[in-house]
Amino acid sequence: MSGGNHAAPLSGIRGVDFSRTLAGSLSANILSDLGADIIMVEVPSRGPRGIAKSGLAATTSGGVDARGNYECRGKKSIILNINEPEGLEIFRQMVEHLDIVQNNWRPGTAERIGVDYETLNKINPRIISCSISGYGNKGPYRERGSFDSVAAAHSGMLSMTGEPNGPPMLAGQAFVDYSTAVWASQGILAALFHREHTGVGQNVEVSLFEVGLSTHTFFATQHLLSGKVPRAPGWSVGMLSLAGIFPTKDGHITLGVLGDRSFPPLCRVLGRPEWGDDPRFATETERMRNKRLLLELVHEVMVQQPTEYWYERLVEARVPVAPVKTLDAALADPQAQALGCVVNVEGVEGKPVPIVRNPVNLSSHQPIYDPVPQTGQHTAEVLQELLGYSQQKIEQLQRQGIVSLGESGNGQ
Repeated sequence: MSGGNHAAPLSGIRGVDFSRTLAGSLSANILSDLGADIIMVEVPSRGPRGIAKSGLAATTSGGVDARGNYECRGKKSIILNINEPEGLEIFRQMVEHLDIVQNNWRPGTAERIGVDYETLNKINPRIISCSISGYGNKGPYRERGSFDSVAAAHSGMLSMTGEPNGPPMLAGQAFVDYSTAVWASQGILAALFHREHTGVGQNVEVSLFEVGLSTHTFFATQHLLSGKVPRAPGWSVGMLSLAGIFPTKDGHITLGVLGDRSFPPLCRVLGRPEWGDDPRFATETERMRNKRLLLELVHEVMVQQPTEYWYERLVEARVPVAPVKTLDAALADPQAQALGCVVNVEGVEGKPVPIVRNPVNLSSHQPIYDPVPQTGQHTAEVLQELLGYSQQKIEQLQRQGIVSLGESGNGQ
C-alpha cells in the first residue's frame, strides 16, 4: 500500500512488523490494505518472515512464491539486526516515529530483546504494541509455541470437523491464523481509536488458543449451559433440520432451510409438495424430531438429478443454495468476477502475481498495491526519512553487519 494514498483510512499511520508467521503477516496486510505504512523488519541472514529467500517449496510455482508475495504485498522491507546493541538502538530511535509495533514471538522474547511494550512506551507513550502468541501471556502453556492446526486441535475445533463417528480432520484453510489476524488488526484499530481520545497507546495481546475458542461462538455457550459436548456434524448442520451437503447425480450441493417459510418451496422443487402438509414436517420443531427420516427422503430425491438442475430451480424458489465448488471454479465464478475479487500485484520476481484482494469494500478507498519489495529494499529509504541518516552512515552500518541494503545493494 502506498503511504502517499491520502484517501486511505489509515493514511499517516506507520507501523513495524516483526512477524514470522501467517497470523501476524495477515494482520499487517489488513492494516496495509487500509493505508498504513507497514515496514517489515527482517533479520539479516533470513528471508521474509524467516522463510528462505527461495520461498517454501509447497507455495512456489513456476519460480514465483505465492505465500511470500501475498504476505509482503503493499509493505516496505528493511534489514536491521536488532540482536546487536547498535541495531537495537536504531530501532528504538525509529520507535519515536512509529504508531504500531507488532510481533508474533513467544511471551518473554520481546522483553529479552528489549522491544517490549513497557520499554517502547517509555520512548513513545503513543505507541501501540501488538503481540500475537500461541497461548497468551499467562497460564501453564505461556511459553509454548503453536500454529494453525495445533491451535485448532487444542481449542476443540478439530473435534467438530469430519464425520460424526470418524476421526478429526483438518480444515482446508488456515482458519485460526486468518481469524487471529482479523482479531489482532481489530485490536490495533481499537487502540488507535482509543488513542485519538486519550493521546496514549496501549498493548494488544491476541493468542491463537483464545481465537480458536472464540470461533465456537454460541456452541460453547450451549455446552456450558447443557453440559452436552458437540460433535462433528459431518454433512448435516446439527442445529437445523434440513441444512448441509447433499449428493446429486454428478456432485454435491449445499442448501439450508432456515425456518418454516423455506420448506414448502423446497418441497415443490423436489416434486414432493405433499411434504409441506405432512404433520411430521409441518414445523421446524417437528422436522428436528424427524430429522433422520427427512434427510433420507431428501437424499433419495436429490441423487436423481445433476447439481445444475437443482441449483437453478432452488435459486428460482429463493431457497439458500450453492454447488460445492473447487477453488478454481469459485475464483472463476461470475460473482467473483463481478466483485473483482482477484487483482494482480507486481511480485518480487518482477512478474504479475494474482491474489484475492481484501474483502472490505469502502466507498472512498480502494487499496493500491505497491510492488512486492526485495528483502531490505527500503533500508536506506527508511533510515534516511525517519532518522535523517546519511548515505555514508548507512554504508558504514552495512559494513558492520548492523543493516543490509538488500540484493540490489542500495536499499532504495
